[in-house]
Amino acid sequence: MDPVPEEPTLWPDPAALRALMAGPAGALLDRLLRRAARRLIGSRFTVPGTGGELVLRLDAVRARPEPLSVAVGQFGDVGVSASDVEWRGVPIRRLDLDCRNVHVRPTGTAVAAPVTLEVTVGIDVVRDLVAAARPAVRIDAGAPGQARVAWSHRPETAAVHVVPEIAGRALQLRPAVLEIRSRRFRLPGWLPPARITLPDLPRGLRLRDVEPGADEVVLRLVAEEWAEELPASPLLDLFTMS
Repeated sequence: MDPVPEEPTLWPDPAALRALMAGPAGALLDRLLRRAARRLIGSRFTVPGTGGELVLRLDAVRARPEPLSVAVGQFGDVGVSASDVEWRGVPIRRLDLDCRNVHVRPTGTAVAAPVTLEVTVGIDVVRDLVAAARPAVRIDAGAPGQARVAWSHRPETAAVHVVPEIAGRALQLRPAVLEIRSRRFRLPGWLPPARITLPDLPRGLRLRDVEPGADEVVLRLVAEEWAEELPASPLLDLFTMS
């Protein structure tokens, strides 16, 4: 009896694909990705779908995908750093985006899970935002990991140093130190914190951590998954540009 012919498969032979991507095709793909990165670094972009106009300058793209993985739509971990950022009119010093397990589905959708975003804002920007919402309150940098909250009319007289904490969908400011002129008094831990309900953030992001520094505040946000439709023509145009 003649053998039954095998059904055609949609999956490439792994050994053949590995050999192909290790040869000229893999080198071409690597060259295309490097060219795209070189053309993007230092450019300014307006990013849609961020809950408001987001303008930034791209500083770095961190990715080391394996050619074989790229051939099947797997890009591994991808990091992006940007500076000179503005979102909804608010200036931001730095953005650092860390996307894990980046892959492209057969439908043309790029997916990353999870995603971590670190936003660095100058303390002067935070002070202005707080003053616009609460004119009587002044925010300054305090001890490491703390913010100094004072009455805006007499900020040098007295202040409370608070530790920011995230509790569900709220930002809690826990009082830690009372400052009266040049003297400081440690406050008991049972004092209730001030609670600020956080607004909904774009793309399913949620605030995970707030870290006040000497002259800036770092916000760390996380999303379980990001999904984005990839338009084919802009990517092809980018790759083919000399």
